[in-house]
Amino acid sequence: MKKIEQCMEQILEKLTNKVDKFYLAGGTALSWFYFHHRESYDLDFFTKEFSQEEIRKVISYLKDVFNVEIELSKEVNKEDKVKVVIYNLTFDSGNSVKIDFVEDPCDLIKPPKKVDGIYILSKEDIYLRKILAVCGSRNEEDDSGRTLFRGGRQEAKDYYDLFCLSTIFSPISKFVSKFEKSTLAERMIIWHKSYNRTDMKMGLLEIISDKQIDAGIMIKHFDEQIAALVMLLADGDE
Repeated sequence: MKKIEQCMEQILEKLTNKVDKFYLAGGTALSWFYFHHRESYDLDFFTKEFSQEEIRKVISYLKDVFNVEIELSKEVNKEDKVKVVIYNLTFDSGNSVKIDFVEDPCDLIKPPKKVDGIYILSKEDIYLRKILAVCGSRNEEDDSGRTLFRGGRQEAKDYYDLFCLSTIFSPISKFVSKFEKSTLAERMIIWHKSYNRTDMKMGLLEIISDKQIDAGIMIKHFDEQIAALVMLLADGDE
């Protein structure tokens, strides 16, 4: 086990039963507790009850327990945006762990499950939030009246997570047609037309995994799934 993974485990151990208003989400939850498909060193804690006071309590506790400085890296606290606070916790070993606290704007599909004193988001809920992360979650219109989705994150690790969710858990076409069908499907179709294949290929080279990652297979899979999604939508309109 790498030193940074040990640091992350130490953080989670110290937070056992102390962050019950939060649930672990994102790539680390997906990799550590479900697929073990890639290395991930961020701790993403989502919550329906975003509270600066609660977050400060958690950070103060970690600072005291580990006797380290914790740096506030980023804060988003605007009414029209999802609230986010990001901290970097740097250990004496030099390893730095990024801890995100994120306001969760989505309804839960399934209740989070508690593992070793930490609530973990379900695969279904991680899936939905990954889709929104890459496609964007803010609806706008351009001058011609076309719908635009702002805020999408163009990172290869998110695309790889989506690929694994689609091939291991549930195909994108079936998942999207089952949950929030019309809007989510439109977002996926628009994303598929515009995502940068070259950037994805380059970004995949930076992912650490014991599995073989083939960009060509991923691109083909996304092509097939979006085509299947379009067909499902067409059948549903008849």
